Amino acid sequence: MKNFYIALFILFSGSTFAQTSINVDSVFQTSTCAGGNVIIPFTYTGTFPFGNVFTAQLSDFFGNFGSPVNMGSTMFVVGGNGVIFGTIPASTNFGFLYRIRIVSSNPIDTSNSSANTIIVTQVAQLNQVVSNPGDSACPGDTITLTALNFANSYSWSTGDTSQSINVTQSGIYSVTTTDALTCQSTASDTVLFDPSFCVGIHENELEAALEVYPNPTSGILFVSFESSYGNDAYFDITDVTGKQVCSEKLRIDGSGRQTVNVSDLNAGIYFFALHVNGKVLSRKLIIE
Repeated sequence: MKNFYIALFILFSGSTFAQTSINVDSVFQTSTCAGGNVIIPFTYTGTFPFGNVFTAQLSDFFGNFGSPVNMGSTMFVVGGNGVIFGTIPASTNFGFLYRIRIVSSNPIDTSNSSANTIIVTQVAQLNQVVSNPGDSACPGDTITLTALNFANSYSWSTGDTSQSINVTQSGIYSVTTTDALTCQSTASDTVLFDPSFCVGIHENELEAALEVYPNPTSGILFVSFESSYGNDAYFDITDVTGKQVCSEKLRIDGSGRQTVNVSDLNAGIYFFALHVNGKVLSRKLIIE
């Protein structure tokens, strides 16, 4: 009986796992973009018990594993063979010497570095949508939205596939661009068509008299307005669904501005509207 317990101890202490080894074969990239996928086949010898996890790790751009980054993992292996479908982190920098290795959790073991290197030739695109003449217009007018990225293809939320589109309805419009290396990036813009933007000369003066800043903001908003244009003004803030989340009488202090605390609002896009002399002056407001 004593020998039986000794055998059990040896079995579960990990001593039987001493001869394990992991070998990474050549890996295959589906894209050289940061954020792209990599197929990582590997083989192993020895016994890896149920619950063990094989994890693929990416080196730095010199091929060193001083601070490896996990790319994906698997528990499913058959007959000494396995494969991990990894993802190159979107934050990965441009480089030609990245390598991949695999580590196991039980027993703890580390493979060789991949024979071939991983190439990242395109980092995540920085896309942006610009609006002309602006994000706000009078009903019946047209706003042109343009994707700044020069890409192989464009896919707008409207179904359009050109670099620029014309819109006449309020809403959030997004575009996904795809470059020659199949790298993608998505950006969006919110536009508003409102009668308050149908202004004449005097209304333009009112528009120029209003300042709402900083924008974007995450806490304090300053409202500046020349009181000579109206002493009985008030403002409200609504979200993109039209729900009013704030309404106050305009009280400009000695510094020529009013302080508004918006720190309790969720991050997103809102609309600030100042009501003065029967007019409504609107601004798009971004809360971070």
